[in-house]
Amino acid sequence: MSQELPDRFPFKLGRYRVVAPLGEGAQGSVYQAFLEGPLSFQLRVALKVVPLDGPEPDRLVKALANEARALAAVYHPNVVRIHDFAKVQAWYLLAVEYVEGVDLRGLLRSFTDQGVGVPPALTAEIARQVAAGLAAMHALTDAAGEPSPVVHRDLKPANVLLSRHGAVKLADFGLAKGKQIAFHTTRANVTRGTPPYMSPEQARGEPLTPASDRFSLGSLVYELLTGVPLFLGQSPTQTMIKVMKVEPTAELARADRICPELFGVLQRCLAPEPGMRFPTTARLAVALDEVCEQLGAADLPSAVARITAQPAGDPDPEVSAGSTRDFFFGEGEGDEPVTEMEFVADETVETEER
Repeated sequence: MSQELPDRFPFKLGRYRVVAPLGEGAQGSVYQAFLEGPLSFQLRVALKVVPLDGPEPDRLVKALANEARALAAVYHPNVVRIHDFAKVQAWYLLAVEYVEGVDLRGLLRSFTDQGVGVPPALTAEIARQVAAGLAAMHALTDAAGEPSPVVHRDLKPANVLLSRHGAVKLADFGLAKGKQIAFHTTRANVTRGTPPYMSPEQARGEPLTPASDRFSLGSLVYELLTGVPLFLGQSPTQTMIKVMKVEPTAELARADRICPELFGVLQRCLAPEPGMRFPTTARLAVALDEVCEQLGAADLPSAVARITAQPAGDPDPEVSAGSTRDFFFGEGEGDEPVTEMEFVADETVETEER
């Protein structure tokens, strides 16, 4: 039986004083906590907690260790910093930088509730900082100097944090891929991610490169500009089929009318084949720098402050098409590459070919 954490706050967990819940994820609970030390030292952190005796403890602990290793490999102002990875009693803990502000989902909602997208200058500034963080991840090398990129694999509004000081930070590396990842946690014929923000090759279950993250950033930029996801079907399966077909001609024309300065960036990011996109994420970041210069300064701190000053409403119910899922692929024949796709929220299950 799984040992439970106290349900009253604050409580102690090793050197951590846990003060409030931040959310529940597929791989564990996340809390606001303070890392405490001698002489009244304390550091506020976001603390992800995985029990040793919970559902699928081996897979969840390995996934948390993979996330810790991925975060430890990159140090960049646009990526959340790792502070600690530890085992305390019956739990594994991952402590990362606490970002005071909102996630991109909240910023997007504040504009779509008014029936508009995020202003172009603000969109470009957010994209510029996201690209800078991705570029650092994609440019990593190993001890021998050989390329060793980390692919985020789950770039979406909920995983982009906006600080009250105007910094944009990539978060949640639970699905990241790279040589730094020590443990294999995904079964054969399985692809993982969030359907509306997948690349076509990710939706097909193919091996991923940094070009996949560049496609996902293009999808994110389109949604910020227009207020609607680029790919969204009636179900996660239908969404993935749209992603695999990737013919966003009409959608790109709509984005062009809103912000022609970003059209060229979107066109290259959303190219169906990885080789047709920007050759490196660093080149993409440079292109976004140039767009930001054309559009002028964006006041991101004021936008974040306006949102955080508003009373928090009830959280939206989970939308299956927009949440992280595991997808299971059979061995297709003919023109149908996928014979079976099934999605679950938090666990891996077997599916039978039909």
